[in-house]
Amino acid sequence: MAKLYRLKDGDEIDALIYEEYGFTAGAFEEVLRANQKILGLFPRGRYELGQGVDYLLLPDLKQATQKKKIVRLFT
Repeated sequence: MAKLYRLKDGDEIDALIYEEYGFTAGAFEEVLRANQKILGLFPRGRYELGQGVDYLLLPDLKQATQKKKIVRLFT
């Protein structure tokens, strides 16, 4: 179930994502998609929270995002 995270001063999106999901690859993009109305992408490629943003939606992630198949080339 998706949940709302109440933001505090100094919160960083990537740190919040890692704390919640235990990884950032794939999770970062999903959180950005879920919050695209409140996040702004600035020219330097840095994501910043908009003014007056109190909450960040942390969506449920698909199983495929959480686990990646490992392929062994050599045994």
